[in-house]
Amino acid sequence: MSEASGHLVGAASFQDARRPEKRYVPLMAALGLFTLIAGGRGFVTGFVACLRSQVGMEAARPPTLLAFGRYAAA
Repeated sequence: MSEASGHLVGAASFQDARRPEKRYVPLMAALGLFTLIAGGRGFVTGFVACLRSQVGMEAARPPTLLAFGRYAAA
């Protein structure tokens, strides 16, 4: 769904660049907000799934996935 709204934002911004009109501003703002919310939801869902997989790991096994993520973020 986020990809579709991203394409709609691109089409609306292209239309606004061709012929700037005030009526396209609310459309671009709403679609941009929808894309931001959908992307944020996907990020949080993936992060929660990552944490749940770490909880289910064996106690003797080091949490390499989270350590790699912290290394990549630095």
